[in-house]
Amino acid sequence: MTEEEKRQEKLLLLLLALAGATEYQINKRARKRLLEVTIKIRRAIQRMSPTGNFRAFEWVRLRPQIQPLLTQFSDLLRSYMLPELQGLIPEVQDAASDYAQPLQFEPIELRPKSQAEIARTNTTGGKLTIAALFGTTNGPSRFSIQMGTDLDRMVRTGILQEKTTQEIADKALKVIQYRGKPTPVIETGSYANQMWNRVKNTTAGAAWSVTSSELLETWKDLEIDTWVWNAVMDSATCPICQPLHGQTRPEPSLFPRQPPIHPNCRCAVFPQL
Repeated sequence: MTEEEKRQEKLLLLLLALAGATEYQINKRARKRLLEVTIKIRRAIQRMSPTGNFRAFEWVRLRPQIQPLLTQFSDLLRSYMLPELQGLIPEVQDAASDYAQPLQFEPIELRPKSQAEIARTNTTGGKLTIAALFGTTNGPSRFSIQMGTDLDRMVRTGILQEKTTQEIADKALKVIQYRGKPTPVIETGSYANQMWNRVKNTTAGAAWSVTSSELLETWKDLEIDTWVWNAVMDSATCPICQPLHGQTRPEPSLFPRQPPIHPNCRCAVFPQL
């Protein structure tokens, strides 16, 4: 490994740590709210008749009462996410500026971003921007509608399979007795777990989108004619990113896409100094 490759690897690890810390802060608050919402969803499901196909009509009446809970959670997640992403930006800019020091004699001017600009110009690991996914507050968003669709499918499937209402409620969120108290548990395969995975993928994609875009924004004035794609190379590296690792282009825009190119992508484009 050359000295340049070692510097790039060191920077990539630093950026992963910064983005990971941001994700942790967002998810720590979101998980608590997610449990509160899924407890309310579980209670709403339990209001249906214990068994029978008539529950399909009961669910049609109940579902509009649940969608506002998901909209509220979507708004909260957005409100948790944007300030943390805003705090991530100067840390990424500092790291990018330090990396460019061999060629940049004058300090790089660091520019803060508003939350609205972050939402408008960054994605969540897919094609949608943060603003497009979460929309404006106090109204249904793509994020909340997706969660509502997932819940509707889960409940309707349970009714068609003639599961009891309690079984469907447990599928939404399992509650066990722990030290004499009812305790919610996010079990694998449950609706709560599906929601939790969606939250984690969304925050991871947003954090890395901000990281990647701020790197290129900070370096945009460097007189560099070689840019290299860096991926984390381990057993988890996906078949999309693996062949891109080490590829070079005269400028970042000439790569097929800019990272992140998929949910949980951890690639970045660096200048070859």
